[in-house]
Amino acid sequence: FLAAVRAFQAAFPSAHERVYLVIKTTDYAKIEWGDSEAQLKQIEKIATFDERIRIITETVRFETLMALIATCDCLVSPHRAEGFGYFPAYAMALSRPVICTDYSGTRDFCDEETAYPVRWSPSPIEEGQFLFCPEGSYWAEIDENHLAERMREVVANPAEAGRRAANGATRVRTLYSMEKLVARYRRRLFELGLVVQNDGA
Repeated sequence: FLAAVRAFQAAFPSAHERVYLVIKTTDYAKIEWGDSEAQLKQIEKIATFDERIRIITETVRFETLMALIATCDCLVSPHRAEGFGYFPAYAMALSRPVICTDYSGTRDFCDEETAYPVRWSPSPIEEGQFLFCPEGSYWAEIDENHLAERMREVVANPAEAGRRAANGATRVRTLYSMEKLVARYRRRLFELGLVVQNDGA
């Protein structure tokens, strides 16, 4: 998330601009491997001199987290790797614009029609950077300049941001509804032979 802070300050260098960056994270000081690069400490130092940057480390209820996303104008996910990409998906379901690394699980539903994908380059994962580090593995190092450009796009053209957010909401609600999820699980269970078709059902 340090990339998001640097890109934010590059995109909006004037302290008088009415823009804010809210960082919701975990208190990594309590997790030995959670912040091997001490990014949170760097962000806290930067935030000391930029009151537009606000950091939330408290654990909150899911409903509170969703309310926080819903009140923001945009969700930024400068991830190095993702699984499914729950936070971007939550934001899209809430009709919020999403800026995210064009890599990993979010590519299934984030593109130029539904979000603001950001360029990246492969970066080898070094020993100690992550809990698991298989030989030859890499993750995405986001292009901070492009990230800053995308932030400016959202602020400069709210109509376009709204269009993409609406498209994103439709895609997420269509592809990942409970009915679609049940159908995918059911199909896969049949493929694996774990469920037998009951002709009398």
